[in-house]
Amino acid sequence: MQLEDNISNYLSNDIIDGLHVLNGMDHSNEIMIQHLISNTSGTADYFLPKQANGIAGGSNLFNGKDEAWSLEKTLDNIKQIKPQFKPGKKAS
Repeated sequence: MQLEDNISNYLSNDIIDGLHVLNGMDHSNEIMIQHLISNTSGTADYFLPKQANGIAGGSNLFNGKDEAWSLEKTLDNIKQIKPQFKPGKKAS
Protein backbone atom coordinates (compact mmCIF):
# COMPACT_ATOMS: atom_id res chain seq x y z
CA MET A 1 0.00 0.00 0.00
CA GLN A 2 1.31 3.43 -1.00
CA LEU A 3 0.02 6.90 -0.11
CA GLU A 4 -0.43 7.60 -3.84
CA ASP A 5 -2.78 4.62 -4.27
CA ASN A 6 -6.38 5.40 -5.11
CA ILE A 7 -8.83 4.36 -2.41
CA SER A 8 -10.76 2.54 -5.13
CA ASN A 9 -7.95 -0.05 -5.09
CA TYR A 10 -9.02 -1.07 -1.60
CA LEU A 11 -12.73 -0.20 -1.28
CA SER A 12 -15.69 -1.70 -3.11
CA ASN A 13 -17.65 0.16 -5.79
CA ASP A 14 -20.71 0.50 -3.55
CA ILE A 15 -18.58 2.53 -1.11
CA ILE A 16 -16.77 4.58 -3.78
CA ASP A 17 -19.64 5.34 -6.19
CA GLY A 18 -21.00 8.82 -5.58
CA LEU A 19 -18.62 9.59 -2.74
CA HIS A 20 -17.32 12.76 -4.43
CA VAL A 21 -19.66 14.26 -7.03
CA LEU A 22 -18.90 17.91 -7.78
CA ASN A 23 -20.86 19.85 -10.40
CA GLY A 24 -22.14 16.64 -11.97
CA MET A 25 -18.71 15.02 -12.24
CA ASP A 26 -17.85 11.99 -10.10
CA HIS A 27 -14.28 12.38 -8.81
CA SER A 28 -14.56 9.47 -6.37
CA ASN A 29 -12.00 7.33 -8.21
CA GLU A 30 -9.44 10.17 -8.03
CA ILE A 31 -9.24 10.16 -4.24
CA MET A 32 -5.92 8.83 -2.96
CA ILE A 33 -4.98 7.61 0.49
CA GLN A 34 -2.81 10.70 0.91
CA HIS A 35 -5.86 12.92 0.23
CA LEU A 36 -7.72 11.36 3.14
CA ILE A 37 -4.77 11.65 5.51
CA SER A 38 -4.02 15.27 4.59
CA ASN A 39 -7.67 16.46 4.43
CA THR A 40 -7.31 17.23 0.72
CA SER A 41 -9.91 14.80 -0.63
CA GLY A 42 -12.54 17.53 -0.98
CA THR A 43 -15.22 15.28 0.50
CA ALA A 44 -17.78 17.09 2.57
CA ASP A 45 -17.38 17.53 6.30
CA TYR A 46 -20.26 15.29 7.39
CA PHE A 47 -19.56 16.06 11.04
CA LEU A 48 -20.60 19.71 11.12
CA PRO A 49 -23.54 20.41 13.44
CA LYS A 50 -25.89 21.06 10.51
CA GLN A 51 -25.26 21.07 6.78
CA ALA A 52 -26.77 23.56 4.35
CA ASN A 53 -29.02 20.79 2.99
CA GLY A 54 -30.45 20.04 6.45
CA ILE A 55 -28.50 16.86 7.23
CA ALA A 56 -28.02 16.71 10.98
CA GLY A 57 -24.35 15.73 10.89
CA GLY A 58 -22.68 15.62 14.28
CA SER A 59 -25.18 17.88 16.04
CA ASN A 60 -26.06 15.27 18.68
CA LEU A 61 -22.44 15.00 19.73
CA PHE A 62 -22.10 18.77 19.92
CA ASN A 63 -25.18 18.77 22.15
CA GLY A 64 -23.56 16.25 24.51
CA LYS A 65 -25.39 13.19 23.12
CA ASP A 66 -22.84 10.67 21.91
CA GLU A 67 -24.05 8.03 19.48
CA ALA A 68 -22.62 5.25 17.35
CA TRP A 69 -22.35 5.92 13.63
CA SER A 70 -22.26 2.98 11.28
CA LEU A 71 -20.12 3.09 8.18
CA GLU A 72 -23.31 3.10 6.12
CA LYS A 73 -24.69 6.17 7.93
CA THR A 74 -21.40 8.01 7.52
CA LEU A 75 -21.19 7.19 3.79
CA ASP A 76 -24.85 8.13 3.24
CA ASN A 77 -24.27 11.52 4.87
CA ILE A 78 -21.09 12.18 2.88
CA LYS A 79 -22.78 11.26 -0.39
CA GLN A 80 -25.66 13.68 0.27
CA ILE A 81 -23.46 16.72 0.86
CA LYS A 82 -21.74 18.58 -1.99
CA PRO A 83 -17.95 18.21 -1.91
CA GLN A 84 -15.92 21.35 -1.28
CA PHE A 85 -13.36 20.98 -4.10
CA LYS A 86 -11.70 18.44 -6.41
CA PRO A 87 -9.39 15.90 -4.74
CA GLY A 88 -5.90 17.27 -4.12
CA LYS A 89 -6.72 20.92 -4.93
CA LYS A 90 -6.63 22.33 -1.38
CA ALA A 91 -6.99 21.33 2.26
CA SER A 92 -9.97 21.57 4.55
